[in-house]
Amino acid sequence: RLGHRAVYISTEGEFPMKRMLQLCEQLLQRYPSLCPRAVDVLDHILLASAQTIEDLSQLILHQLPSLLQPQGSRQGGDVQLIVVDSVTALVRGDFDRSQIYERNTLLLQLAA
Repeated sequence: RLGHRAVYISTEGEFPMKRMLQLCEQLLQRYPSLCPRAVDVLDHILLASAQTIEDLSQLILHQLPSLLQPQGSRQGGDVQLIVVDSVTALVRGDFDRSQIYERNTLLLQLAA
């Protein structure tokens, strides 16, 4: 939603800044009245990184809830979009076939 923030959680290395700038440029070409520059769009994206499933759990279960709260009198300051790129990348590496129940339980916790 316009005027709100987004959280982008990367699990596969660095934030894809070049690709994000391309997407912002395309958005602004299509809707020029939104914002004068692509970097202004990026000001509304909060970046986080999770290298392990434990990092991701900590972010989602403990840090993210505070970001979802409205930011006082700041109009449009709350988070309206959360992107996790990608949950499965972490889960594939941390669990083997014998741990399906544990993996599914964790995924359900993160999704709730």
